[in-house]
Amino acid sequence: MGKWPELRNLQSVLAIAFIAYSIFAIYIFLWADRLIFLPPPASYRHSPATDVSAINILTGYGEVIAARYLPNPQSQYTLLYSHGNASDIGTVAPILQALYDRGFSVMAYDYPGYGHSTGTPSESGAYHALETVYRYLTDYLDVLPAQIILHGQSLGGGPSTYLAAKAPVAGLILESTFATVFQVAFPFRILPFEKFPNIRRIGHITCPLLILHGTADQTIPFHHSEALLAAAPEPKQLVAIEGAGHNDMLRINEALYLNSIQKFAESLVPVNTSQSSSLNRN
Repeated sequence: MGKWPELRNLQSVLAIAFIAYSIFAIYIFLWADRLIFLPPPASYRHSPATDVSAINILTGYGEVIAARYLPNPQSQYTLLYSHGNASDIGTVAPILQALYDRGFSVMAYDYPGYGHSTGTPSESGAYHALETVYRYLTDYLDVLPAQIILHGQSLGGGPSTYLAAKAPVAGLILESTFATVFQVAFPFRILPFEKFPNIRRIGHITCPLLILHGTADQTIPFHHSEALLAAAPEPKQLVAIEGAGHNDMLRINEALYLNSIQKFAESLVPVNTSQSSSLNRN
């Protein structure tokens, strides 16, 4: 009889723990996008009528994606660049210009709710935005999938990995990217759902992979890229930028950063130039 009060106490503790966990899980489920996406005030002017690099792309849902396109007549590849969660295409302009100066055509865009893009930021919105820009490149600008290299920085690695796993591209570059969003905050899985599950999707890519990560990254630790590398199929490579943090690779070691991307592009095996997009149109 003496054990019954202890059992009831244990049951009460477990019930309280379950209720607390359920409240926490529901909160994260409902608010995750608001916690993940942190759009800054637009850092750039966007005038497609007067700026030839400024583009508005209409999505299948009636939203407008603001993009910047830098076509390079000398380029073999177009880098389709997806930025981080607290950036826009204005703040990453120096990186885009540096990549253009290395001989690439560059297309960058803002997620819904970022910069001059309309809509509300969300995981699904980020996926759809990248699909829309990819389709714009292939359908309207006549860029072949075999000429597109996806480049995702930080949060941008989420939509980039998503698209690389479902559409033909020449290559995938992941820069300072996570295995999953929640693994950045929690060292082990505590929720029954995930956001941007790169670690699960990367095994399904069929293109070469380049991963770049700073060894001093305190936002998304280096081991995330090591995990992604282990889960990805060949061919793949990881370049460690010694001493670089989360957003300063270009400043810490510009030569290694740009040379790694350029050598990766040069290593790609030409694929069928008649290849077409496998994405369904809306």
